[in-house]
Amino acid sequence: MVLQNNLFVITIYFLLRISHPVHIAVSAIEINQDSNQYVISLKMFASDFQEVINKTYNINLDIYKDINVISGNPYIMDYVNKNFKIYFNKSKRPRKNSFINSYNDGESLWIIMKGYFPKKTNYIRIYNNILNDYFYDQTNLIIFSYNDYQEGFQTSSGNNIAVFNLKKITNEN
Repeated sequence: MVLQNNLFVITIYFLLRISHPVHIAVSAIEINQDSNQYVISLKMFASDFQEVINKTYNINLDIYKDINVISGNPYIMDYVNKNFKIYFNKSKRPRKNSFINSYNDGESLWIIMKGYFPKKTNYIRIYNNILNDYFYDQTNLIIFSYNDYQEGFQTSSGNNIAVFNLKKITNEN
């Protein structure tokens, strides 16, 4: 009985060390009004992202082996482009984001992208469904920066759109 209890405790200990208790990702969007350009920084647990990519595309990707695997992997960018979109004004078509860089610090995976937006932009809608398709408790935080204005927004499964009114922001500042 003592041996069984010890095995149980040891097993639970290793399981808790392997996984983390929360599923969270952070997206920072910085709008540069002068250049009509935006930069997106996506940060998530590398292990979560690897698991989702492998399950979604039925592949065996190891993002820890090759730190440059992101830039040359069509599955990764396909997943990101399907699950993170930016719409301007009343457009029904998302803007195309260009890959800039990515890196893996061993725990977190960063993906950096950029894009351009119309000069007369009143509204920005951000669709963020990153990792929601596999983790029921996934929370995605969006940090939106425009000039001196900054706002945070939380999305999750079923509530994955954030809207920012640039006209209102501009009038308040």
